[in-house]
Amino acid sequence: MKKFLKIFGIIILVLVAALVLTPIIFEDQIESEIKKVINKNVNATVDWNELDLSLFRSFPDASVQLTDLKVINKAPFDGDTLVNSEQINLNLGILQLFKSDPIKIDNFSLDGALINIKVNEDGAANYDIAKETTEQPKEEVNEESGGMQLALQSYKINNSTIIYDDKSAKTYLKLNDFNHHGSGDLEANKTTLETQTNSLVTFVFDEVEYLSDNSIDLAADLEIDFDQMKFSFLENKAMINQLPLNFEGYVQIFDDYQDIDVSFSMPTSSFKNFLGLVPKTYAGNLEGVDTSGDFELNGSIKGRVDDENIPKINIKGYSENAKVKYADLPKSIDNIHVNVEIINDSGKVEDTYIDVKQFAFNIAQDYFKGQLKVTDLMNDMIVDFDVDGNINLANIKQAYPVDIEQDLNGHLKAELAGRANVEQVSQENYNNLNINGHLSLDNFNYVDEAFPHELKLSQIAIRFNKNQIQLENLDIKTGQSDLNAKGELKNLMAFVFSDGVLKGNFNAQSNNFVVSDFLVEETEEEQNETSKEEETDQPKTTNQGQTAFKVPDFLDIVLNFDAKKVQYDNLNLDNVKGALSIRNEAVNLEKINARIFGGNIMLDGLVSTKSNKPQFDVKLDLDLIDIQNTFKDLHLLQNVAPIAEALTGQMNLKIDFSGLINKDLSLDFSSLAGQVAADVLNAEVHTEQSKLISGISNRLENVNLGNKKLKDLSAMLEFNDGKIKTKPFDFNIEDIQVNVQGEQGFDKSINYNLDLDIPAKYLGDKLGGQLANLSGQELKDFKIDLPISLSGQYNSPKINLNMKTAINDLKNKIVEEQKGKLKDKAEDKIKDFLNDKLNNKKDSTQTEQDSVKTKQKEETKDKIKGALEGLFGKKEKDEKENKEKDEN
Repeated sequence: MKKFLKIFGIIILVLVAALVLTPIIFEDQIESEIKKVINKNVNATVDWNELDLSLFRSFPDASVQLTDLKVINKAPFDGDTLVNSEQINLNLGILQLFKSDPIKIDNFSLDGALINIKVNEDGAANYDIAKETTEQPKEEVNEESGGMQLALQSYKINNSTIIYDDKSAKTYLKLNDFNHHGSGDLEANKTTLETQTNSLVTFVFDEVEYLSDNSIDLAADLEIDFDQMKFSFLENKAMINQLPLNFEGYVQIFDDYQDIDVSFSMPTSSFKNFLGLVPKTYAGNLEGVDTSGDFELNGSIKGRVDDENIPKINIKGYSENAKVKYADLPKSIDNIHVNVEIINDSGKVEDTYIDVKQFAFNIAQDYFKGQLKVTDLMNDMIVDFDVDGNINLANIKQAYPVDIEQDLNGHLKAELAGRANVEQVSQENYNNLNINGHLSLDNFNYVDEAFPHELKLSQIAIRFNKNQIQLENLDIKTGQSDLNAKGELKNLMAFVFSDGVLKGNFNAQSNNFVVSDFLVEETEEEQNETSKEEETDQPKTTNQGQTAFKVPDFLDIVLNFDAKKVQYDNLNLDNVKGALSIRNEAVNLEKINARIFGGNIMLDGLVSTKSNKPQFDVKLDLDLIDIQNTFKDLHLLQNVAPIAEALTGQMNLKIDFSGLINKDLSLDFSSLAGQVAADVLNAEVHTEQSKLISGISNRLENVNLGNKKLKDLSAMLEFNDGKIKTKPFDFNIEDIQVNVQGEQGFDKSINYNLDLDIPAKYLGDKLGGQLANLSGQELKDFKIDLPISLSGQYNSPKINLNMKTAINDLKNKIVEEQKGKLKDKAEDKIKDFLNDKLNNKKDSTQTEQDSVKTKQKEETKDKIKGALEGLFGKKEKDEKENKEKDEN
């Protein structure tokens, strides 16, 4: 007995040692075998992070575990991932490790995998990675050559994603959160496979999404005949969203086609099953929902599938006089009628159609009823429809769980019937669009962060007549503005259904229109994206990250308008008429006429918001405008001609300029370029209104510029790069002539030279009379030329009266005039003297003549000097003192 136990113990130890040592001994062999098989048969890059062989993990089977398996395609899908799996487990019999026969896989599991199947436009598939081999006759195949075979008894796919993207068939299928397992003897010729599947399914065909993360649960038993390649459904139950289905039938695969015969029906006829067709996101939780009435759904799919044929389809759903009441909502949906069919009688794909013979419901007093038929699904899809409804939109949320942020309100009325070719509509071809009827929405309020105020739509009424659409009425209010418009709409269907551009021609009226009430704000994120795209073109003055207004990019309209009052920034216009076109995120202004500043304005130009900061290029023609009102409200005039603040009266302005607009609608003055032509028709100077004018007037002492009439002023100003250059021009302040030239900046810096011709009468009666006597002129004709230079800032100017130049010019002028007079007098005396003493007193006469000239010249200089010192002595002293103050 002891000997037996000893032998038994030795055997156990040997077996345990074998179980421990076998993975170590054979792990390299298994990995080598797997790589050998892969390299021999696969045209792709296959790699994994780790291979682990264990005899304990799935005892009594051996277990091979691959971690981080990747299968990367080669051309024509070079670099695409076909498979990326966190972990794969393969189980096989332990004894197979000690044989040279092909290794048979008993079961496998796939965890956390992405299976990405692609088919390109040419029909090439990325899963077709098997290498082409030269087939040998069966009897010549070496069974001893090793390899790997599937002899599955079970398999699992857990927490995986499967994508099938077929560009050639315009088909996209995604199985997300895919879990599936099956069990059965798949090595047998005939077996029963028990499966369980659950997943979220998204299905898109020809750019139309039919399923979007719809939940599917499927418990299916399949009878599989591998010899006949026939798969028959035994006991099968499915749950699509919240809709239960039973189905039966088979699918048989032949070399050139497949034969399908499948039918399905609902196990119960409750109307709640109809709601199950709707994704849970939209239908809400059906627990606790009170329903009445029946809903029946059944169908069959039967026939041949090949390159030219599809199975015949007959699917019908029907309900009559049903009702739905959600427990947490106050209203119910009553009198529900549904009659829908999906039919294909020919087996040709183009003959498939969807026919909604009836769909109707009531919510309180509201009603909706309609019919819809969709034909030629695969080619030029045709939609025929007929709808009639009268619905208070607020009632929808009170009866159905609509999850949208926008508050539903307003009253919708629709009486529409027509036919539409979907392909032609998407291409903006409306020649064959045939829609007739009327659509209106009343008392609708819309709130959006992009708009500064709530939009209150009193009414929008649209009339459809074949392919023409008329806007019968649009009545809207927002902020302080109101707008009424009528006209023709174009591209409405593309705008509503495919983010197309809304086009049209309209006539609009408004009692009060505030431009900022209708400007759509651009978010910081959108603006930053724009700034990145246009980084090379962005002006230096643009502020990054600020929010600017945007002209909507979905508009292409022409608007003829007549507004009693319009407010733009701080400008108020009356009786505004003209036209504007809106397209490409820009507004083009054409012949805008209005009353402003007590006069008239005509405006043409363009405002574009395509770039990060809005740009404009505008021409303004202002006639007979009040100078003070214009200066107060027109910021451009305040910066270009600040001296206008000291004037009252009327003027004409012509402004042609371009630049950038800030987010508060003000101008970015550093970006401006253009010119201003100004004509002052009649004006009066008020020195107290301007530090510059009052400063000049005070320095002139005896010359008071205040309350004097300004006339004959025509000036041309040009500005660019923040500088305003003034072309030389002349004007009169009553009888004072002024010449101006120089430049200034938008920062109010000035650099001007003025030249004043001042009548002597402003110098005082006594002094003026003395000068007049000296010159022999009438006082009114005597003028002094006085140069003045201006620098510094406009509100704190430095004024330099060039006295020395004025004195010297005046001296020279009078001296020359006196010299001429003395010469004339001397000549007269000489003639008289010569007549008396022609021959005797020639020498003495010449001496007397020179003496007289010299004496009168000296007397004249002394008198001029005394007069000028009396006039300018105090001014030179003042200038000296002022200069010393400035230097200190």
